[in-house]
Amino acid sequence: MNKKLIYFTNIISPYRHDFFNQLSVHYELTVVYQAEYFGGVPEEWHPDNSDFNYKAVFLSDGVIEERKIKLSAIPILFG
Repeated sequence: MNKKLIYFTNIISPYRHDFFNQLSVHYELTVVYQAEYFGGVPEEWHPDNSDFNYKAVFLSDGVIEERKIKLSAIPILFG
């Protein structure tokens, strides 16, 4: 059985997505995202959820305008 790992970040970015897919080979990985998009990012940064090799949790749909993670993410750890 793989060890569990939870990673918190604000949005999906292409370079992290590839890293997470590789990390999921060694861990049971859950990535908690603040939202799907950040205002002003290029279209190619928008997620294609079909190629996730890990569990992705989005705390809100659509766009966020802030660059910090909300503390509302904490219950994910205990849920």
